[in-house]
Amino acid sequence: MEKKEVVIYYIKRQLKKDDRNNLQHILKNNLYKFVENPQKTSELYNKPVLSFLKNNTYIERYKPINCLNKKIDDILVKIIKRNNELDEDKKEDINGNCINFEYDFPYSQIINSTKGDLSNEANLVNRYIKENKYHIYVNRILVHEVPNKKIKKIMFSIVRGSQAIKRKDVPLPKYSYMIPYDPSCDGIYFLTKSWLEDAKNKKSMLYKYVYGTSKYKEISNKPYLLLEQSVKKEDYNWLSEDDILNLRRKYFSDDTFVVCFCGKLSVNTYPKSILEAIKHLNEKNHCKIKLLIIGEITISNNRLIRDLYKELLSYKFIKKITCPKKDILSYYRICDILTSTYRDYCNEIGGCNKIEEFKLCNKPILCSRGRERERQLGKDYPYFYDCETVKTVPPLDWMPEFLNKKMSNGNFYSKYLKYVNYDKEKKQVYSKILEIYNKKFKI
Repeated sequence: MEKKEVVIYYIKRQLKKDDRNNLQHILKNNLYKFVENPQKTSELYNKPVLSFLKNNTYIERYKPINCLNKKIDDILVKIIKRNNELDEDKKEDINGNCINFEYDFPYSQIINSTKGDLSNEANLVNRYIKENKYHIYVNRILVHEVPNKKIKKIMFSIVRGSQAIKRKDVPLPKYSYMIPYDPSCDGIYFLTKSWLEDAKNKKSMLYKYVYGTSKYKEISNKPYLLLEQSVKKEDYNWLSEDDILNLRRKYFSDDTFVVCFCGKLSVNTYPKSILEAIKHLNEKNHCKIKLLIIGEITISNNRLIRDLYKELLSYKFIKKITCPKKDILSYYRICDILTSTYRDYCNEIGGCNKIEEFKLCNKPILCSRGRERERQLGKDYPYFYDCETVKTVPPLDWMPEFLNKKMSNGNFYSKYLKYVNYDKEKKQVYSKILEIYNKKFKI
């Protein structure tokens, strides 16, 4: 077991009742336990005190926080004990060996879904199952048991969903997903380092548009789990090169150049510059380019508004299909370019499993630049295009007024995206598609 420091605090001096309660509240919210006036060192290591150490390996190392206008170190004494000094049985008893995932939906619906968010959660659960280190529960129902390992207690619960966060019987400590914010959680789980960075930055768009500045101290001081997204090729059906060629020929001729759009087609992902670039290349450069859209094209508050829906269907070079999630990589592989077109703040800090899937396919990825996309592809990735709205337009999918249905996607589009000038962006997209097109056909 990796050596980790166990940090326990106890009160150094007498405090007024209100101050003491305030301090106790802060410590509780940060998963720190304290003992008042311990008589002997052994009292610091009994079971009640150690109970707060559940999943200590994931809890961020202590950083000073302010309390009562004084540094917390002026009020508390810090005692450090290394886990490795405890015997193995006690360590396992402290940390537990089970993880509970709490969702709005049953496990069967999660693992069979083709929807992005749910399939992301399925990937997360399956990742832990494949590690085969922990007994795994979903909604407190055992879905995976490690052979020859006695079930002890749940280390922590990972919670996501508006209904799941309201449940009273979720095993503690409870790490809730970052959206919507759950005030009752013991900690927060993040999917990206960029989101974690902005959660600790009061001036970030997160606090202006998502959480509210009044929540900064509370949220930034919460313990966290960083559960970065990952995908593995063995989780998908992987066809041979001959089979991929046959699949491609089922839909396209050999002289067709195919650009792929996959994922949620909505007002904040609408690929305007790509559509216009393809139209220009086909009409002016006499290229033969098709846009393959994998997924649904619908009008709804979470998708397209009517005007964009009509505009999209007016382009004659679009081919639309749907496919099972297990086969998605095969359809990426029949394409010449893969695209990711988020154009709001989601692209700066949000996770994108689709990019991880794209990377398995060894195809050029035409992607709107964003801080988290740079982490995934590298800052100098040659097929980024600059999308100015990424840094200025708030994250539609996370805004409380949108989640609470007080604002429609149409209102959002009219306010933030309708009058954007795409000329500069179109030129970049046009030149990058043409570059890849010329390489393929050796022009």
